[in-house]
Amino acid sequence: LDYTFFLLLANALAFELAVVGFFAVHGGFISASWLVSKRRVAIVCLFVLAALLTPPDVVTQLFLAFPLIILYEGLVIYAKFRCRPL
Repeated sequence: LDYTFFLLLANALAFELAVVGFFAVHGGFISASWLVSKRRVAIVCLFVLAALLTPPDVVTQLFLAFPLIILYEGLVIYAKFRCRPL
């Protein structure tokens, strides 16, 4: 039961990274060009995070990594719309 709660909490915290990113973009701390330039590093870091937070199973790792990557791409799109001139 402890292991299940640990996995639940770890996955919840991983998905909160997107919320932190949205606040960072909205506050002007990061820009769309910075996010695009760091895309490869972010994808590798998300796969490493997924590998650390899931049991040793490739399918489970992909089930965590792909939604995190989609959220990162959503963050890039949000940053492009947020930073464009009116």
